[in-house]
Amino acid sequence: MKKLFILICLFTSIKSSAQKFDWESREVKSDTDLLKTTTWIRGYSPNNPLSEFGTGFFFYSIATNKLFLITNKHIIENYSNVVFGLNLSERDSTSFGFLFSETNVYQINNVDLVAIRIDNIPNFTSSSTYFRVFTENNIIPAKKYDLINLFDDNIISLSFPGFTTLPLPFQPYIIHCYLATPYSWKFQNTNEFCIGGNLSSGCSGSPIILINKSIKNIHKYSLLGIYYFSFENYGSVDSIALVEKEKGDYLPSIFLKTQVLKDGKIASLPNYSVNKYLGIGKAIKAEELMKIINQK
Repeated sequence: MKKLFILICLFTSIKSSAQKFDWESREVKSDTDLLKTTTWIRGYSPNNPLSEFGTGFFFYSIATNKLFLITNKHIIENYSNVVFGLNLSERDSTSFGFLFSETNVYQINNVDLVAIRIDNIPNFTSSSTYFRVFTENNIIPAKKYDLINLFDDNIISLSFPGFTTLPLPFQPYIIHCYLATPYSWKFQNTNEFCIGGNLSSGCSGSPIILINKSIKNIHKYSLLGIYYFSFENYGSVDSIALVEKEKGDYLPSIFLKTQVLKDGKIASLPNYSVNKYLGIGKAIKAEELMKIINQK
């Protein structure tokens, strides 16, 4: 009876340890760790010549003991297959692919964000101890939103613009950004904010990170949100641009709720044309990510 009890305890211990993800050893504790949180992701279908490239990052939910890859919905929702990269060391890398239909994908309607459950992909977590994760500890409490400086110069995006990479296998580019609207605002009555910077194709899904140097009791590497949309899009009904009058006069930066035609003309302002986009886009606040992950 004593032997049976010992065996039961041993089995329970093994099972429990196998299920528990060692997030503390993968927590972001340095600038170097930060670069290991982010990777490229691609949605494709075997018989479709088109595909979508973007950026994703790793997030571990301490509360639910689940590991996710976070990215934008539009990168993968129209394709049957998903593949993402993973560094195994500073020199070696691999990739993991899976069918979209056979994967646990957490999402909310009308939010361009998905949390893909990846800890149940065979051999994934045992393939690398190199990658790092964000957790709930990196999320800024809503009561501290007003403390985020609108003119803070310590905001970055980790991205794979144009699906290009640096010499290290899957290392993201570090793009310096700035808040284009106060973080505490609800832009267009949503949990979104405007972000400025040289963010282009491939940056969708990238984490927007505040390197915190002054706000007490929040993480040094705080996750502000997830980039998903650029106003540099002809045909968009919401465009931010500098516009130029035909005679050479300029209007200041304005928010145009109008149709921008492909030739650069503005439907409601026929005497003006687009001169230069400001490199401003939208990001989804990290609190929306928590709503998605914490779904039952």
